[in-house]
Amino acid sequence: MHSDRYRTVSLLRHAKSSWRERGLPDHDRPLNERGKRAAALMGDAMLNRNLIPDLVLCSSAARARMTWDLVSEMFPEAVPVQVEKDLYLAAPRTVLDTVRGIAPEVRHVLIVGHNPTMQALALVLTETSSHPARTRIWQKYPTGALTVIRVHWPDWYSAGDGESGDIAEFIRPRDLEKE
Repeated sequence: MHSDRYRTVSLLRHAKSSWRERGLPDHDRPLNERGKRAAALMGDAMLNRNLIPDLVLCSSAARARMTWDLVSEMFPEAVPVQVEKDLYLAAPRTVLDTVRGIAPEVRHVLIVGHNPTMQALALVLTETSSHPARTRIWQKYPTGALTVIRVHWPDWYSAGDGESGDIAEFIRPRDLEKE
């Protein structure tokens, strides 16, 4: 359920990738077994916490696409996804430029990408937040982690224009394994 008072930006770092195949280009690395389990757990957590996005912007890297595929398998309906090659190892500014092009009717966007970008974006978008999770985000943004940020932007074109958001959730796969 969305509120007209805010928009939601969720930042999901891809799950743990495999280094098994030596010589495989970084862009083509798949998830390892731990990553596959973590992505499925995250999808289940997102469903149970009513965090299903209206739109997904996903890096073109194999590990990001696989993460989204496993997360989305937990949802009852398909969510529109845009695979964006510019999100692969992008600078935070590049991600915000992409967000600025989102249609106005979208209230919740999920960005599936990489570190250090996901961590930097979470910190930039919550600059004035006093939420205790912000310290954990600053210390480490592990693979498979999700930050859900409520922002008070009038539209997506305002993304990153100084308005700090509030952390609604910071979920790490290891937190879900304990539940």
